[in-house]
Amino acid sequence: MDRVRAFNDSRVAFSSGPQAPLLTEQEWAKQAIAENLHQVFVEACERDLRSFVTKLRLYLEDDRTVSVLVTHIEEAIIDDYLKFRNVVWNMYAGAMKNVVFSQDGLRDYLKSICN
Repeated sequence: MDRVRAFNDSRVAFSSGPQAPLLTEQEWAKQAIAENLHQVFVEACERDLRSFVTKLRLYLEDDRTVSVLVTHIEEAIIDDYLKFRNVVWNMYAGAMKNVVFSQDGLRDYLKSICN
């Protein structure tokens, strides 16, 4: 997201001169790259988050403590993912709405991994 912001900021700086290329014309900003990034996120959740939660349950005997920690992790993931989702929805004019998670869909997905 930082790269997108930096690109847009530089485009504004050059807006009085020749037309700068569009963001979605950049090789690193193509829709296929964003779709792949979403898939990598899903795979990382299934692999790393599931493993981490399993270790928490193993090392911490109190289920309430694990629950509190996992809830904070889920909320942090949701906050960051929603920023990504909003950027790609805007960049691709909603074309990725069927690819990326909705907020409720992501919450359900994370709950299925963490339980």
